[in-house]
Amino acid sequence: MGSVTDHATPSHFSRRLTFNQNLISGCVLFFTVGVYLAVLGLGAGGGKPSSQRVSDISNSSLYGIYAVFGFFTGAIMNKLGPRLTMTIGVAGYPIYVAGLFYYDRTSHEWFPILGGILLGLSAPMLWSTSGFIQWAYATELEKGKYIAIQYFINQAGSVVGSLVAFIIIFRGTSTMNGSPTSVYITFIILICIAFLFTVFGLVRPRDVRRPDGTPVAVFHNLTMAQELKGVAKVLRDYRVLAMLPVIFSCELALGILPSVNGRYFNLRTRAMNNVIFYLVQLPSSIGCAFLTDRLPFGRRMRGYIAVSVLGVIVFSAWIALLVWVSVSSRWASPPTGGVDWTGSDFAGPFVLYLVFGIVYGSHQQIGMWVMGTFTNEPTVLAIYGGLWKGIAAAGVAVQFGMAAAKVSYHAQIAFALALQVLSIPIMLLLVAKARETNYKSEVGAKEGLAENTSDPSRPADTLPAETKRDVANAPQSDTAAAHAPWPDRDVPADSLPPRRSVKMEQELGTDRDHIQRAAELGSK
Repeated sequence: MGSVTDHATPSHFSRRLTFNQNLISGCVLFFTVGVYLAVLGLGAGGGKPSSQRVSDISNSSLYGIYAVFGFFTGAIMNKLGPRLTMTIGVAGYPIYVAGLFYYDRTSHEWFPILGGILLGLSAPMLWSTSGFIQWAYATELEKGKYIAIQYFINQAGSVVGSLVAFIIIFRGTSTMNGSPTSVYITFIILICIAFLFTVFGLVRPRDVRRPDGTPVAVFHNLTMAQELKGVAKVLRDYRVLAMLPVIFSCELALGILPSVNGRYFNLRTRAMNNVIFYLVQLPSSIGCAFLTDRLPFGRRMRGYIAVSVLGVIVFSAWIALLVWVSVSSRWASPPTGGVDWTGSDFAGPFVLYLVFGIVYGSHQQIGMWVMGTFTNEPTVLAIYGGLWKGIAAAGVAVQFGMAAAKVSYHAQIAFALALQVLSIPIMLLLVAKARETNYKSEVGAKEGLAENTSDPSRPADTLPAETKRDVANAPQSDTAAAHAPWPDRDVPADSLPPRRSVKMEQELGTDRDHIQRAAELGSK
């Protein structure tokens, strides 16, 4: 690994490249979150239908702890770094799956509940790191793409995990039983592969490079007290406060759909539904990235279109589910063992389940893109990552808690419908407030900044020519406080690094005309 002052163009296969770091992060999600979602989507934690209550309790504990701890994991990630933080984050997943297996075989509840608690502590560490990488390492016009790449790989893991479970179940298990031992063992082995990616794949942020060799940004070395002040400052931002209902509601489908799957379908059909649910999210993630990044309009117009399309899908899906559980006699009294895919009552609910795969993925991706328009500051974005998953976990914890408390499905669906529909106008208002670009209004940790705090003495004449040209054209009205991640940090103005205006690399496939339009709009 080169030193932090080395600005030579890295190889396309170098793990230090921003794009490759995002791929590595996605691979970690593939083997952890992807497998977890595959287990969750089977309903009843992959066990017998009678295991659903304990699965709901375990998941409610998981997400309740996650919701509290997630607020602080961004600050922890800033101190420990991506590699160690994500490695700790992986550790809870194999324990969680082992707990579900233990309960399905022994009916002892303590292990799955303990597994849920431990995963509630570790999972936000993983998600804070992945959120930091997808937001902070991407250029403005690539944030949607980086989010989509991670999400695509994550859901590919769910597809593979679900497919493995489906094949094993289809070939050897009665529809009345839980998943065979081989399913759980396979899942645990897959999860442990993630440790290889975190330990040997991730690098320090200050060593990450663009394709032209420039560092991503300035990374400030803050004390933990300053990090916690940063969390408090983020929570005072009206845009972040406005996003809270959006984040809270984005994963509510995850809290109710496994219960629907476990109640209505038999085991092999649940396993097949799980495969299709995650499979449909692969093309939908590409579609979301196209709407947010590739449409030939400015950032605000792309946001309006993406959020509006999402609104139509969200409203239609939840209304359809509410109507179905209200009028279906088969839902009111499912057959013993559940509905099989060969039955006449399979098709309609199956299509609805498929549509919710699109809702589940698209709501998160577009919501993350909207939040990514707020800033390019890596320190803040790390906190966004922890905050996002913490608040989302609170929503899922409430949904699982309602299920464990035997709240009616009508009430659960109405709750999710109201919140997700409310999130649409909120996102539209935030898109209306978004700048076409943040490059001309922010400094200190911006895209393409050719300096790192570990090398503050680097003279300006050693900067790449394009950097000096951009710096010369950039307005100089920002104060010293704007350069620091938090305004109460005392930073002398003459110690601040030069900054750049819009700088995008052709190697990353961006549209330079599009970038120029964004820069012109942002300077008005």
